[in-house]
Amino acid sequence: MRIFLSIEQQASGIPDAVSKLRFLRATAERRQRRVRALSRAIRIVGVACVLVLGQPVTRGKSQAPLTRSVTVPAAVTSTVTTVWLVEDSGPNRVYSNGLQVRTGYTAQSTPRRYRTFSHATLQASPVASAPSGIVFHTTESLIVPLEQGLNRALKRTREDVLEHVRRDRLYNFVVDRFGQVYGVVPEDQCAFHAGHSVWADRERVYVDLNESFIGVSFEAQTDSVFAPSSAQLHAGRLLTEMLRSRYGIAEANCITHAQVSVNPENMRLGYHTDWASNFPFRELGLTSGYSAPVPAVQVFGFAYDDHFLAAIGGRPWDGLTAAEEHLVRDAGGHGMTAEQYRRHLQQKYKELRRHQVERAG
Repeated sequence: MRIFLSIEQQASGIPDAVSKLRFLRATAERRQRRVRALSRAIRIVGVACVLVLGQPVTRGKSQAPLTRSVTVPAAVTSTVTTVWLVEDSGPNRVYSNGLQVRTGYTAQSTPRRYRTFSHATLQASPVASAPSGIVFHTTESLIVPLEQGLNRALKRTREDVLEHVRRDRLYNFVVDRFGQVYGVVPEDQCAFHAGHSVWADRERVYVDLNESFIGVSFEAQTDSVFAPSSAQLHAGRLLTEMLRSRYGIAEANCITHAQVSVNPENMRLGYHTDWASNFPFRELGLTSGYSAPVPAVQVFGFAYDDHFLAAIGGRPWDGLTAAEEHLVRDAGGHGMTAEQYRRHLQQKYKELRRHQVERAG
């Protein structure tokens, strides 16, 4: 999710001349790195977004129904700490692991109500209301250097972000530069954070995750030279522990926006690319990271382009490569080329989305 400000507007919020110069220099260097990364990506030979067409198998044999072999991480691969609510009074909620959630920016939304889909048949499940996962975001807002003399600018930018998030009900939680956690949209209500998106675990496929996943955003920029602060990482870990404990959320369902965001218009990954790389999975007590196979590719045949490859660092995630390899194997198993099978999966996605729109109408 992006909150757009020009470079001049961002720099005007930094009163100290030295810090302003440092910010402008860092911004220029960041843009140069992005240009170099994109140039390298374009020169990559055999980029994975263009699959080598597989050879059809012999047509003399009977053809099996079109099913997918799904490989996803184990349901829970890290220990879930038991966390409970200790106090809920005044402006803060306090939890047993030390997490404190500030509630001064709360905004009401709509209750969670969503259906999931089976892997084999894409049949819809009964309506569910408890969140099944967490999508991590960056606010993409102005990032002021975390320095003692810039408290006023740091607090002003934080307040601007929270007002924007509350007005548009963008996230359930925001973690600011000082490691303070703000609850915005209540956990039992949907925030408008994920847009067109796809994910899957061992049992279910999730499409459009606003209602099925909790949105947690760090006050940060994906391409910023200013990494998340140690206070943000500590608070993020406590918040993740609490949510996983409270809702039984599997580690495999704790992912970044870049891993789930899709564009139905061109059937490509990466409509949003926040946390496309360098997300601190381990610091938050998570281990699967970018190695998790990407369900949008494996289940629905989404592709990707050089711009997405540049955004994720110039080479595919391990999970992206694994998903492409599964797609090729499944295609061969059904006597189809990879491109034929990809089109078949994409059509399944379009049919499912059409049915969702019809039900909503």
